[in-house]
Amino acid sequence: MMDLLRSHPDRTYVFLCELLRDAHSGVAPAQLASLRYAEARESNCVREAAMDSLYRWILHFFPDGWGGTEFACVRPFVMWSTNIAVAGNMPELVDTARRVTNRVLDCPPAAGWKPGGPADPYLVAAFDAAWPRCEGPTEQMRGSSLLDGPSLRGAHAACVEDSEEHEDSDEV
Repeated sequence: MMDLLRSHPDRTYVFLCELLRDAHSGVAPAQLASLRYAEARESNCVREAAMDSLYRWILHFFPDGWGGTEFACVRPFVMWSTNIAVAGNMPELVDTARRVTNRVLDCPPAAGWKPGGPADPYLVAAFDAAWPRCEGPTEQMRGSSLLDGPSLRGAHAACVEDSEEHEDSDEV
């Protein structure tokens, strides 16, 4: 699975499924996500898999860049958190996914923004604030220590002015 994802770093799960279908191997996006998260649990990199997955869902829903209605902006996060909980068989991460979602939507990227990859600075800032790096997946899945963290404000140019105001804030 990782070889497929690495060989197509800027492709969505839907595209990869179509690619596999063309190779006479019918696979659904949820199956790809399931395989990806199973490998991530084994290799102790669930957070990185989640970042990659969110990146791919944003590309899928916003091929021309970020924008649209509030409903449209929530769609990639719904697919992403569903993939973690259901396909990834990690329902304990739903609250963590919700915190990442809230960090991004509280200070959305500029219209037209496209993440440069799973390690895009905007996505990294959201994950660092809501899902800090930990020793392993067991620690990543515990909710209590993940509630604290700096606000995402300041991670995006549109929010820079607010950053000083909220620097010491305990907002989640």
